[in-house]
Amino acid sequence: MKVSYIKDFEYDTYMIWIMLSQEDPSGVENRAKSMGISKENLRKIYGVEHYKDIKDFLEGLAKRKYSKNEKHIDSIIPKYQAEWDKINNRFSTEVEKITGRKWDHDVYDVVVSLFHPGISTNRGDTVVRSAFEEPDGQTRITAHEILMSHIWYIFFDKLPESKNDSLMLSSIK
Repeated sequence: MKVSYIKDFEYDTYMIWIMLSQEDPSGVENRAKSMGISKENLRKIYGVEHYKDIKDFLEGLAKRKYSKNEKHIDSIIPKYQAEWDKINNRFSTEVEKITGRKWDHDVYDVVVSLFHPGISTNRGDTVVRSAFEEPDGQTRITAHEILMSHIWYIFFDKLPESKNDSLMLSSIK
């Protein structure tokens, strides 16, 4: 298994809606604050049932932040990649050994985000990590998000009926 750090404006934007359109156990206001999204903008996002109904607004919000941080995100991606590459083989091998399961994807994309500290995916090959961390420090949480994605596969294989109860985040709607 390999990891590829990428910039993906559309995925990053879509995940704003996923994370803020409905209630969260830790509180949607806390989540919005951690993402740098104002209460005013949260009120526009929260409760919107369909992404297409809020897509233009979210893209405008994201474009403003991307335009201010484009150079940063482009410069941090190769640094994150270099740090991850130092641990990839050992991490991949140890997880397979401990879980008794091969990876479901050959490559996991890590979207380097201007909004999200970390998001795993249940049944996908994409996770999300913050662009605002030290390159060597980000690997721990990145490993957590990738491991969580791996565990979702194990969980759904053991309890296939639970797939219907879970929000699938593996593709942009």
